[in-house]
Amino acid sequence: ISIVLCALLIVALFCCILAIQYKDAQTLKMFIDGTQVPISSSIFKQIDDKTYVNIREMGEAFGYHYNQGEYNNFNENEDSCYLTNEYEIIAYTAEQDTFTKYGESLVTEEATIAEIPVTVKSTPGQAQKYSLESNIKLVDGIIYAPFEAVPDMFNVQLNLSQENRIKMYT
Repeated sequence: ISIVLCALLIVALFCCILAIQYKDAQTLKMFIDGTQVPISSSIFKQIDDKTYVNIREMGEAFGYHYNQGEYNNFNENEDSCYLTNEYEIIAYTAEQDTFTKYGESLVTEEATIAEIPVTVKSTPGQAQKYSLESNIKLVDGIIYAPFEAVPDMFNVQLNLSQENRIKMYT
């Protein structure tokens, strides 16, 4: 009897492990440079059958500081914002199909990524405008940008090869 009970217990534990693995595989997870980052339920939103990303939350995940209002205009308009870090400023306005990146300070930084030497340069005042396939949206006071623009916005590469796993590399 004890052998049968042990066998049933092992089968039950095995089923529990499979159920936990299945549930974990169905949960959306985001990784930045191999490290899992916590995400909220509002970071992604489906608008007009397209996936949009909450600019504030995504920017903060990459170490940007969020500012409400237009860049270089001293206001706090709800329909515009800009993100800043030590290298650049990214400005967004709702219902526009573009965003603008500004170099904040003259920086030259050298690094090695995957055994490839990389030099990052940023020039003060330099502005570059990026076009989007869809407009930036303002929904319930939150500004969302199309998900496909994330690589250009945050200078990252995306790996979406696994279901429910978003891997980003800076």
